[in-house]
Amino acid sequence: MAGTVQGLTQAIAAGRWPLRVTAHLFNERTKRYAPQPAGHIETDAPVAWFLTGRGGGGPLRHVVLDDFNGDQRTDLGCSIGPRAYAVWLYSEAGFAARPDFYQAFSESILSVAFHTDLDGQGRSSVALRGPSSVFVLKAAAPPPSP
Repeated sequence: MAGTVQGLTQAIAAGRWPLRVTAHLFNERTKRYAPQPAGHIETDAPVAWFLTGRGGGGPLRHVVLDDFNGDQRTDLGCSIGPRAYAVWLYSEAGFAARPDFYQAFSESILSVAFHTDLDGQGRSSVALRGPSSVFVLKAAAPPPSP
């Protein structure tokens, strides 16, 4: 969406603003990030998140950078709405056009309670705190190879 009055009007009317998040790989040897992006994610966030400081501020909330599938690559999880959480898995090809995992909850997400490897298999799980619940997104084992 271009930075025009029409684009702004459409975003406010829809209540969502498009986001593009780029990932640059860090090189341990040179201690620098690669100049070219290794991948990107396109999503959108509620316009209200840009206007209020509540809930952590900014368009990306409840961000977790961790290995969710055990492939030793850093994946990205974040809220994409007050009651919705999505995860994008990073691969050799970068990130998929759509989230690899999406979950809508019955109540708002207030914070990340924790993220850790619950079963010792190298896959991080995430717990999200709501007003009266804790939602645990446990990393699943990959399907068996044929």
